[in-house]
Formats: sequence, structure tokens, C-alpha cells
Amino acid sequence: MVKQNRIAAFAPIATVFVSSACIMVIELVAGRLVSPYIGQSLYTWTTIIGVVLAGISVGNYLGGRLADISWRRATLAGQLLLAALGCVAVLPINRFVGTLELLMALPWPVRILTHITLVFILPSILLGTISPVIAKRALMVGRSTGRTMGNVYAFAIAGSIAGTFLTGYYLMAWITTTSILSIAAGTLGGLAILYFLGSIILSEEKGMLATAATASEMSPSGKKGSLFNPIATVFIANGCIMMAEIAAGRIISRHYGQSIYAWTTVIGVILAGMTLGSFLGGRWADRFSPAKTLSILFLLSSIACFCVPAITEAVISSQIAIGYSWPMQIAFHVIAAFALPSILLGAVGPVTAAMALAEGRGTGRTVGSIYAWGSVG
Repeated sequence: MVKQNRIAAFAPIATVFVSSACIMVIELVAGRLVSPYIGQSLYTWTTIIGVVLAGISVGNYLGGRLADISWRRATLAGQLLLAALGCVAVLPINRFVGTLELLMALPWPVRILTHITLVFILPSILLGTISPVIAKRALMVGRSTGRTMGNVYAFAIAGSIAGTFLTGYYLMAWITTTSILSIAAGTLGGLAILYFLGSIILSEEKGMLATAATASEMSPSGKKGSLFNPIATVFIANGCIMMAEIAAGRIISRHYGQSIYAWTTVIGVILAGMTLGSFLGGRWADRFSPAKTLSILFLLSSIACFCVPAITEAVISSQIAIGYSWPMQIAFHVIAAFALPSILLGAVGPVTAAMALAEGRGTGRTVGSIYAWGSVG
């Protein structure tokens, strides 16, 4: 029983880690896949990022509805298998769409949007459905709400970091895009097999889980609360994170130029800060009032953002990092200026989820909506 409980606790965070990494694999190889047909440009990468995020948002929304219907191992096995097939399908769909004469007659930006949407929207949606179902399952078999949601958020972001650096720095330098997609599909397929076998071999502890599920669907007052405040909160927080990331790129480029080191460091530090923030936010949500915690987090985030110009000026004028390598100077500056805002804003997600689950409707719908609107933000 102890071993089974450990598996039940570890499986959700491992699964969300892998699925998030696969999303970033899809996004990073997309540019190379479509370049023979529509080239590499600002339009191309903007559309890739937008389409993948839109697909994730739709997938999160649908996954939340699915989680309220079924969150069993067999359900996840089916989702993971479909996601694996979606990754494999990218290759033939890309070749087919790239040779369509109908698209060649369209204006260039419209052709780019159409091509990328047709190729990548399906795998993005399928991968996006996994997180809400995983979160629902983790809540049913996990410990406290805040800690569980914090772990799910943190490992999802950590998976994004791993997928980004592994694909961008190693896989794309050594193997073909076909091989990369095959690895992603194979990993998802392997997880699908494990979940399917688990649904047959391991018991679901139906009585305990059914009781927990029933209790989680209603707020303490027995009334269904509105989701407007939680989704507005996470929408604004995630929007601010992306604003900070773009601003960081501009600030760093003024002093260190535009380079792969600069943007990789900015993205890595922001995501690492969000990971730590999610982990801490889940713990804070269990110890303190979520509403009060959110107030403090937004206040401190505002102060931290306002301090960025002063910190930048102090780092540059003091020349504290002089003597270190160029990448280390960039890393020091980005960490000093943007780590704290990232941590504080990253903590908002799990705290908001804990608040919404205490006041909201179905667990799956609540988690799915928060994930979806976070991606929209």
C-alpha cells in the first residue's frame, strides 16, 4: 500500500513534467519543420508561439471538462496515446499543407497563419488536455490542495525548461526533427502504456477517491462560486510575467547586445523563478489565507518590478560582474533584476487555484479554466 501511494503521488508530477516538455519540443521544432515552405521570419515565430499557446488554452479548457467526467488512469492512457499520435501526425500534415496550391495563392502572413494552425493546433490541444486531468487526479490522491497544485505547477514549468534547453541546445544540433518528434511520441506512448497497465493492475481506491471528489466539487458553504475573480487574477499575473520577460530582453540587449546567451538566460531565469514561485505558492496557500496571500504577492510583485531599473543601474554602474565571462555577466544581471518578480508572480497560480477550488465549481472545470486563462494571459 505504501509503494502504491508513492506511485500515485509521483506519477502526476512526472506526467505533467513530460507533457510540458513535449509541448516545448513541438514548439521549438516547428520553425525548422515549416521553414522549407514558409521560411523563417518574425511572422513565423510569432504565429508558432501564438498557435501553440492557443491550442494549449483550448486543450486546458476541454481537459477541465473531461476531468470532471473521468480522471482515471485509463482516461490518461487514452489522452497520452492521442497526444503521441498527434506528434507523429505533424510530419505528414506539414508536407501535405506545404504543397497545397490553394495556400500558395494567399497573402504571405495569412499563408503562414493557415499553415502553422493546420499543422500544430491539434497536437497542442491534445497535449493541453493532460494538465487539468493530471491536476484533478493529483488532488484526489494527493495531500493538501495548495501543496498539490504548487507541485503540479512547478513541475509543469520545470518540464518546459527541460524541453526548451534539451531541444534547443542538444537535440536539434545532433538529430533530425523526425527523430526528435519520434522521441517525444515514443515517450508519450510509453506513459500511455504505463497508465493503461496501471488501470488494470493497481486498484483506484474508489471509495476514498469518490468521497474526496464529491467533497471537492462544492465550496464550504455548499454553494457554487464564480470563477471570474480567479481566472481574471491568473490572466493578469501571467500577462505581467510575459511583459516582464519581453522587457527583460530589451533591457539586457541594451547592455549586452542581442545574442542566444541573452535570450536563453532571460527565458531560463523567468521560468526558473516561476518554478520556485509555484512550489512556494502552493505551500503558502496551505498555511495562509489565499486572498490575503494574493494581495501581498501582487503588492510585492509591483515593488519588485518598479525596482528593476534601479537594480539595472546599480549592476551596470558598479561593474560588480566585471571579470567574469560574458554569459556569467548576463546571468548575474538577469537574476539580480528579474528573479524576484518571477518568483512572486509565479506563486500566484497555485494560490489562485487553491482559492478557486475552495469557492469554485467542479474541480476539473476550475483547474482547466485557470490553466486556460493563464495561457491566454
